[in-house]
Amino acid sequence: AEIRNARIQSLLDSLDEPTNHSFAIYCLREYGTQAVEPLISVLRTDDDPDARFGAAHTLGIIGDPAAIPALIKALDDPEPAVRYWAVDALGKLRAEKAVDAIGKLLKDRHQGVRAQAAEALRKIGTPQAINTLGRKTRWWRVS
Repeated sequence: AEIRNARIQSLLDSLDEPTNHSFAIYCLREYGTQAVEPLISVLRTDDDPDARFGAAHTLGIIGDPAAIPALIKALDDPEPAVRYWAVDALGKLRAEKAVDAIGKLLKDRHQGVRAQAAEALRKIGTPQAINTLGRKTRWWRVS
């Protein structure tokens, strides 16, 4: 277990550099749920936006619902890439409790985040999600 935790920590540290993301994400995905808590910690506390968006991206790929509260909180991140990957992950997780928070991103100043928010609401697909999408996009062009 100690070796595993050290390996996970080493992969988490490498998320500080976007060029390492593909390899780190691939490896962390292999750890699955064992990597979820450490990734949530990076998403919540790391000063480096590259590490935070790498963590959000990886959590979306692993697909563990335990990450939903941290991903919802990450929708307020100052860094657009973090908001983008957090909303992408919430869409993949079909996180119904995230619908209102995702709806706010339909007015994000970054077009990519707005488009990803619309896509996430489509993936969630509940009446509330579709209604949120329809209501917001009347006033704000999403894509």
